[in-house]
Amino acid sequence: VEGTAFHTLAGNLASRLGSHLRSLVIIASEGQGCPDEATWVEDREFDEADDLHVTSGNSVRAWATTAAGPALQEVEIADFWPQSCWRKAEALPVISHFCHNLLKLALKNAWLSVDGLEIMPNLTHLTLEFIRLDDEDLSKLNECFPCLQILNLIGVGGLENPKIHLSQVKTFRWEVSNAPWSLAIHAPNLVHLELKCVEPEILILDTPSVSTLKLTIDELGPTVQVDGLASLKNLRIESSDLKSLLQLFASDREIRTLDLELPVSVNCVDLYHEAVWRNFWSIYQHRTSLLVRSCRCLV
Repeated sequence: VEGTAFHTLAGNLASRLGSHLRSLVIIASEGQGCPDEATWVEDREFDEADDLHVTSGNSVRAWATTAAGPALQEVEIADFWPQSCWRKAEALPVISHFCHNLLKLALKNAWLSVDGLEIMPNLTHLTLEFIRLDDEDLSKLNECFPCLQILNLIGVGGLENPKIHLSQVKTFRWEVSNAPWSLAIHAPNLVHLELKCVEPEILILDTPSVSTLKLTIDELGPTVQVDGLASLKNLRIESSDLKSLLQLFASDREIRTLDLELPVSVNCVDLYHEAVWRNFWSIYQHRTSLLVRSCRCLV
């Protein structure tokens, strides 16, 4: 589809289906962006056209302002990175204004503005993937999506000292694309947490209900608060700092399933001996319900 017909096509289809439309998927690209280098694309070229810029305000309004907008329950949009990487898009505020009954929202490959973002009390599932987000501390996300139960932040850039404050979220996958100074998660009902980061100076996990934690981290920073892991039962760690992480996350907790993964870049034999065998029985000698599922070495 050439020119602006892509925008028009989505609007026409939404108009025809009207209030019968429950799910909308718009995929303009199969690739992925680089949210921390928003002006860079392959060969350092970007596309000034907007025919595939499907998270722009005009593109979203084309279908959101129809009778389908208030009826939609699920929306998924993947933008074309060469067109979306260098200009902000208004997809979030437009969707929040017109799609009042939306339950699930997934946005990919875009630079998203949060100016004018409204509260979406019905939204329970949110996925932002390869997104540059103009919400440095995630305060607007916390404010406008208070009823989230499933949250995926995968490669979301533009963050500085982000904090999650969500009382109802139960499943959270967070792959941090850059290296913010601090990360904080305050989620009293969170059960399943997957966190991938580099080495934040401050890491706070105020998550008393978490039973499954999958953590990928280079090394622990100087300040780590993980007192809120009283319910932890299943633990997976991928790191070159296994010794410190085992002592921090597994000591004095009734871990039932332990999965350790050693990165390719380290001496697996030495690290395994130092981190596991020297600490294994001292940490777990009183645990009768422990199952070590696997200790893998990626070489």
